[in-house]
Amino acid sequence: MSGVCSALVILFGIMLLGFLAERKRFFASDMALCLNQFVYWISLPALLFSQMCTLSITGEIRALLWGTLGSSFLCYALFYTLLFRVFRNDAGKSALRTLTCVFPNAAFMGIPFILTIFPGNDTALAAAMLGALLYTGVLVLTDALLDMRHSPPGRGLILRQFLTVARNPAIGATFLSIGLAAFNLPAPETLLTMTRMLGSTAAPCALFSMGMVLAAQMSSLSGLRNLQLLPLVGVSLSKLFLHPLVTFCVLSLAGCSGTVLAAGTLTSAMPVGTISYVISERHGTDQAQTSMIIILSTLLSLLSLPAVMFLLDACRLLSAGA
Repeated sequence: MSGVCSALVILFGIMLLGFLAERKRFFASDMALCLNQFVYWISLPALLFSQMCTLSITGEIRALLWGTLGSSFLCYALFYTLLFRVFRNDAGKSALRTLTCVFPNAAFMGIPFILTIFPGNDTALAAAMLGALLYTGVLVLTDALLDMRHSPPGRGLILRQFLTVARNPAIGATFLSIGLAAFNLPAPETLLTMTRMLGSTAAPCALFSMGMVLAAQMSSLSGLRNLQLLPLVGVSLSKLFLHPLVTFCVLSLAGCSGTVLAAGTLTSAMPVGTISYVISERHGTDQAQTSMIIILSTLLSLLSLPAVMFLLDACRLLSAGA
């Protein structure tokens, strides 16, 4: 477990540097946005493209695909029913808080985390990247449910959601690499070298920018007295413990084991993805609560991630992927 602890220190150390840089105003006020945009549009798609071009789709990778989709939508259905039917939240809040229960920060935190825990392990990295892509499904579902409050379902709604997915550069890079593989067209070595170099910046830039974003959110958060403590803590703990537990069980039933099972579970154990706040702002729903859930879940992940990794190590899954 010493290697795991070292990895946590590295990851949260980079985030802390970003946090302090934002608090001390070392950079321009829009630096966090610029860094986020660089990771979103350039370095992360480059990483996905370079890795997917060399990925071989094995039986376990297929099991991961179906298992991740199954566990994410199963959790979504369970949490939405609980929030809407039992706790009597309105449909908008139920959808958004369900998203924060099942949407991990897989791209900006999960991929760097897996890269550190499983250095040089292409299978683990592929599992983390596929997870980051597959969790887009619950994001699109939530966006559609919130849209349906103002406009009835129909072709317009379907088209808007399709365009949302189509504009995602990570998904575009993935389909491009899959298209090359489908026609047995090797990617030019120059292109692969360039994308590998750009992709190598994704992990540190993503973690640093996430620290800056958290600092900005904490400094701009207002109306703390109006926050509801029970949903705040309940959603955060559900995301950090219940979601990875369900994911572990579903992935195991789907046939995943070893490195793939560990990477898939760890990806789901990440704190709430920051895109959840973007969705809340776009629809004008529960913004302060969503922002605080992201902050709290990220802070609590300092405790939850070591606990999850301890359990995975006890099952000899971390040592299997080393």
